[in-house]
Amino acid sequence: MDSINSTPAALHQAYCEATSYELPLQYMFQELWLVASKEPWRLQPDDVKLVVKERIKLITQGERRTASIYLRNLIGTKGDQDGPLSEFQMELAAIRARMRKPVYEAGKMIVLEATGRETEPPSAPVRSIKDVMAVMREAAGK
Repeated sequence: MDSINSTPAALHQAYCEATSYELPLQYMFQELWLVASKEPWRLQPDDVKLVVKERIKLITQGERRTASIYLRNLIGTKGDQDGPLSEFQMELAAIRARMRKPVYEAGKMIVLEATGRETEPPSAPVRSIKDVMAVMREAAGK
């Protein structure tokens, strides 16, 4: 089925690529993806890939069930989208937070732990919002 709006098609394509499913974009899926792409969700194809691949990883580790990547559990069903989409957004936020956090390689972590040293890389010092705003005002010339 061709979509009038390209966003649901792109989201569905990202889902199919991440799962390796050959699933046609039917009207019911198109409608769900359209809702997921609008306010306040605004899902992007890369978001779909990140969450689906994370869930697949958890399935292989035995922490999730295969049904967690079904569309009804990922983005909900008509009339019941808030719960699954909220969970999707929380998972996406957690994945992005882990991606931002610097980590050592596994081998280095083992050596550091064995020698009693810190296993987490040092993080930058915390700046207050007042300092950040001052820098932004200075950059803007105010």
